[in-house]
Amino acid sequence: MESMQQAEAKDYYDAIVDLNSSIKKDLKAGKEINKKKIRTIMRPILEHFMVRSTRKGVEKEFQGITDKDNNLIKFPEAKTDLLKYQFIDEDNVLKNIANNTTLPILEMLNKDPEKIIDFRQLNRHPLDMLNEFPKKDQNYFNSTLSNIFLLSLYLGLPIYRSTLYKHEFFNKDVEDIDKILKSKKNKDLIFTVKQQMVVHNMMRTIFLKRTESSIYSLKKSLENYEERIKNFLEILNNEHLIIRVSNIETYLDLIEREENLTNKEKNELEELKEVADENIYNLEALKNDIEKDKKIISIMKQALDKLIEKDDKLECFKKFLDDQYSNNKKVLIFSYFSDTINYLSKKLPTICTYLNNKNSAFVSSENKNKAQEYAKRFSPISKEYYDQIDEDNTEIQFLFSTDVISEGQNLQDASVILNYDLH
Repeated sequence: MESMQQAEAKDYYDAIVDLNSSIKKDLKAGKEINKKKIRTIMRPILEHFMVRSTRKGVEKEFQGITDKDNNLIKFPEAKTDLLKYQFIDEDNVLKNIANNTTLPILEMLNKDPEKIIDFRQLNRHPLDMLNEFPKKDQNYFNSTLSNIFLLSLYLGLPIYRSTLYKHEFFNKDVEDIDKILKSKKNKDLIFTVKQQMVVHNMMRTIFLKRTESSIYSLKKSLENYEERIKNFLEILNNEHLIIRVSNIETYLDLIEREENLTNKEKNELEELKEVADENIYNLEALKNDIEKDKKIISIMKQALDKLIEKDDKLECFKKFLDDQYSNNKKVLIFSYFSDTINYLSKKLPTICTYLNNKNSAFVSSENKNKAQEYAKRFSPISKEYYDQIDEDNTEIQFLFSTDVISEGQNLQDASVILNYDLH
């Protein structure tokens, strides 16, 4: 077995040497590098060693890893656990808010979210379809947080669906819109309309994932949407233009530098503009639907603020960290969202007084240039960095990070890995 593995390794080594020589010859001769040849040779080599370097692969083939004295070292047993928590479940959180709005909140909360989600294509604002949505089953589990997510399903997202407010599409059945599109030759228009009819599916997934991550992360999403609504309406009301949401940031930047634009930028600016013509768009309906979304966002934010006052998930997490700190365990915490990591960085030190910049670090897209430094301080043994640890460059016990630190890192010093997003 050992001689076969040595022969295999030699074959791969020779193949890489030959490939390297071939690339150098091509470059010297001024030829284009043969990428297909590189992929053909390197893919099986990488797959061979990458698969074997996984824990399962090593355990299956070698039962473990041998040290320099040929002693077999087995992997420690991995244990999976679940931290249980429950948000406050007082009915009056949303009921009290419902009394101060013109929206039919209680009726909205009585609908089955799964049935609402089944409407894959929307041609109207969800509030205008309220009577079409079936009621919840009597056994349906209600909670404040689940009801907040249910409210997000009623967001019509009109600023992302502005083309559907053109008179030729507005209030038409899905089947009628399909017929209209079949008569069109403009591929960009066809793509835009189809995309806008399903954009709510993507946004709902984002809202759900953020709800599972942290209530603060969901609130930040709503605030970002509010800001986009504000910019969209300002341009619509003041300049009588409809600018696609994806282009608003570029548009505002170009407008700010309008006097110093290049000819190319001037052309780009003009291409972004679309006149808000009442003969083409149902502007009244567009503005009304935007107001509906603003009211829903306001209610959701009020409810989220109540939950943030007593964040049960954070309280549960605090107790977990207390135990790990007492037992001197190294803990690696992941979240997909920078907003959640930022929230934890602000809240945790106020309730976990032992957390400080010497024993903990928070990494997100905002400070990803620090990722390597924090990874070394968190896992100095596996990264052979221990001789660099001192009073000014302390070892980290708690590392909180987005996926900027998850790929290609050797963090074997960790005792516990926790995914904060799993719900």
